[in-house]
Amino acid sequence: MGRKAPVHRTLRIDLEHNGAENAAGMWEDFHYIDLSEQLSAINSRLYRQGRMYSIGNISVHDSQGDAWLKFCTIPNTWPMHKAWKVGMENWLNMNAKLPSITTAAKAAKYSDYRVYMNNDHRTDADVPMFTDVEGGKIRQTEHNYTRYVSTDGGSADDFTAHMMGEHSGSAGSYASVSLIEAYEEILNQPVAILEEPDLDTGVWNNLMEVGAANDDISQALTDDYDGAPWDTQVFPGQKDGSVSNSIAPWCLRETHIASTISPMSAVGGFDVPLGLLCIESATKGEYTESNPNVIGLQIELVPGTYKGVHAPSMGTPKQNSKGWKVR
Repeated sequence: MGRKAPVHRTLRIDLEHNGAENAAGMWEDFHYIDLSEQLSAINSRLYRQGRMYSIGNISVHDSQGDAWLKFCTIPNTWPMHKAWKVGMENWLNMNAKLPSITTAAKAAKYSDYRVYMNNDHRTDADVPMFTDVEGGKIRQTEHNYTRYVSTDGGSADDFTAHMMGEHSGSAGSYASVSLIEAYEEILNQPVAILEEPDLDTGVWNNLMEVGAANDDISQALTDDYDGAPWDTQVFPGQKDGSVSNSIAPWCLRETHIASTISPMSAVGGFDVPLGLLCIESATKGEYTESNPNVIGLQIELVPGTYKGVHAPSMGTPKQNSKGWKVR
């Protein structure tokens, strides 16, 4: 099913502001949208999460005319891709241990590997869904996120997974694990340089010595370029103990509607890893908690060959004698 497949690619979603007004008179909220969930519900077919979805444009409408919105995703980096693949491999190998895996697989007809964006996505009670022109929400049934079951320590520990941030809970009692942090835990960390090499007296260093200039040149190189230009201990999007490295969703587009005269805005397109989209909104207005400002979004997905949308796979599971791998 390619570009000519019957598919509804435009998502109309209303963002409601839950919570209370802050000291600055702003109503702030985070909203999490899983594009695979929305597409599955409105098109009556399974769209898998593990793909790179592409948004062509998002138009924003705010009747109050005073709103700020940031459109964010998880980091599109190699550690994120590796972390997701390792997480999926472990889930597949966990399921493969079942003696009745064939029977279980048949029962789980719509099985899919699904993770949260971060722990806030998991715990946020607000779940924005597709609406019709009258605000009627689409009906959605089972869109469950993947659960792991670990038996380390003797008792079963049932938990989900999220991409960014830190683990929720601890070993033996996890609520959800950060895949980026879990990936960092299995890697060998670079050994710190305890002593700078002494290049000043080396044979090749002194071969073209001119007035001791090479001493300064070599020292500058060893002092300024012996470390990587990134933190080699904590990946972007991860928290390790008390060390944070940009663990909140990363902003790709931003807009501000400042007047009721022109209450609409458009932000253009961008890629959305795993189809996980976070919108941070802040708004002012004369309303109460029971009658908040509602911001309307029109999300247009790019046409393509994956069931009518552009969404290349982020990894293909393959099984061999040693177990599952995601390539």
